[in-house]
Amino acid sequence: MPAPRVALGTHLDPLGPDELALWERYRELAEAAGPSELVVTKSRFTFKAPQRNFTGGFFKSRRLEIFFDLPSPIPERGRDARFRDVWQHSRTIWVHRLKIERVEELDEQLAGWLREAWLRTRSPPRSARDAPGRTVARMRDEALWWLADDERGGAGG
Repeated sequence: MPAPRVALGTHLDPLGPDELALWERYRELAEAAGPSELVVTKSRFTFKAPQRNFTGGFFKSRRLEIFFDLPSPIPERGRDARFRDVWQHSRTIWVHRLKIERVEELDEQLAGWLREAWLRTRSPPRSARDAPGRTVARMRDEALWWLADDERGGAGG
């Protein structure tokens, strides 16, 4: 069952000007990637493309933590200081988690990754089609559980 939706202000109201600037730029990049729906829950916000979420995040300690899904990992040599973690979520989905502390980090390279993430949502991942009972929503919930565990100081952080 999906988490209840809340107002965007739940996340934005406590923020200062620097964090609001991060949000505005991130939202610009996510919306430019392709048509999507902003889904806001108590713990995070996500941008949902036609088939599934392609990016999302939350604010933590005056920084923006974001994630996006790609069909393969960005090679380690292509990662920079923004990357917190990359993990294989399923056979066809690699989750990339970044920490964003300055607007300049929301650059054209990230915009390209978000566009690719959006494009990859145009059809359900093969693993969702092939695995009985394993839906895209279930895989999303598993990724969100991992992120929530990290917020509590679990294995991911």
